[in-house]
This record gives sequence, C-alpha cells and structure tokens, in this order.
Amino acid sequence: MLIIAGCGSQKKAQTSEQEDLNSETQQLNIPADDKIIEKEEKIVEPSSSQSAVFRYYVIVGSFKFKTNALTRQKEVDNKGMPSELLRNEEGFYRVSVIATDDVSFARERIHWIRENHPEYADTWLLIRKEE
Repeated sequence: MLIIAGCGSQKKAQTSEQEDLNSETQQLNIPADDKIIEKEEKIVEPSSSQSAVFRYYVIVGSFKFKTNALTRQKEVDNKGMPSELLRNEEGFYRVSVIATDDVSFARERIHWIRENHPEYADTWLLIRKEE
C-alpha cells in the first residue's frame, strides 16, 4: 500500500505542476509559431537582493508554486543556463535565464533557446515595469 500511495502522491504532484504550466501558458496566450510574446509587469521579488535591475528578462518558465519554479530552475541550471527566480505582483514565479537592458540581445537569445532547446519553445520576454 505504501508504494501505491507514494505513486499517487507523485502523480498528484505531476498533475499539479502540469496544471500550473497550463494555466500560465493559457494566460499568456503563447502561440505555437516563432512569435515572441512580450509581457510588461512589475517584479516584486528577485531571487537575490544583490541582483542588478535590468529592463528585459528571458523567461523559460512561469509557475504559481515556488517549488515548481525551483524544479525548472535546477533543470535549466543543469543544462548550462544559469537562472534566477523573479516574482511578479500576481504571485507568479518566473525563471529567467537572461537579464539585460538590450532588447535585441534578449530576442536573439529567445530564438537561440527555442532552436537549441525545443523543450523551451514557449520562452518569452518579460519587460520590467518602471516603478
């Protein structure tokens, strides 16, 4: 019985994460084509208080639950893409792999990520709202 209960918990966690991904992806209306979604929002909590403030962030994951964001962060870090967590006013956690003030560079990196890491085909651009 313990094995069944353990599998159920894992399945529930996977379902919760999938629902987390689906709800945010639908909210952003991310298309299947190569168009880059841009969303302007206020960041209320960077992962480090020592983080520099930039205008553009390349986002490879967005999650309602911090544990799911940390899982994605570890995943991209293991693929050689250092990342940081950001949190917006609505409480969503964003996994950012690029922070820059150069919008052209950010867009180029989005295309590069999509081409070289198809599992992140829904990568998008966060534009930091001025405070």
